[in-house]
Amino acid sequence: MMYKFFESSSRLPVKVELRWSGYWELFIVPDDIGELYENLKNKIDSEEFDKFGFYMLLTGEPTQKGKFKIGKLLYIGQAYNQKIGERIPQYHRGYDCIVENHSGEYLYLAVSEILQLDGMGKITQELFDDIECCLIYKNKPLCNTDCVNKYNSELRREIQIINHENYSPIKENCKCE
Repeated sequence: MMYKFFESSSRLPVKVELRWSGYWELFIVPDDIGELYENLKNKIDSEEFDKFGFYMLLTGEPTQKGKFKIGKLLYIGQAYNQKIGERIPQYHRGYDCIVENHSGEYLYLAVSEILQLDGMGKITQELFDDIECCLIYKNKPLCNTDCVNKYNSELRREIQIINHENYSPIKENCKCE
């Protein structure tokens, strides 16, 4: 395979492995955006969220024995230079979509951290933006707006993401060029 090399060394192709953990049942999506933010603030307090990384919000249905049936992927986000637990309750355009289209459904959360990074030794905001954009582009969450229809390789690096552990409903391998 031929890699495209960018003028900036920070745009060299990379391979990233993410380890997903979760799933946490948060609450039933309310029909009020203010209540959604308040619920998120009150629920995101575990040590599991005291790191930077990526997260996804999804619907699901509780089943017997504390398990759940995975539903629809709603939103993928990132937390760079702040804890996931701080980022999730902050304003997101996609949360309006969650309230408008998914109130009454159970909301679940999974989070990830970078397990391994090949091709570039430094974790940067640019890298986080590229990982998030590729995850969104390849998995099409219902409530994200940016990157859903295009991964602009002229602005972003070529990237391959391999997801480990609790990554469903996103794809195991996501490659963006």
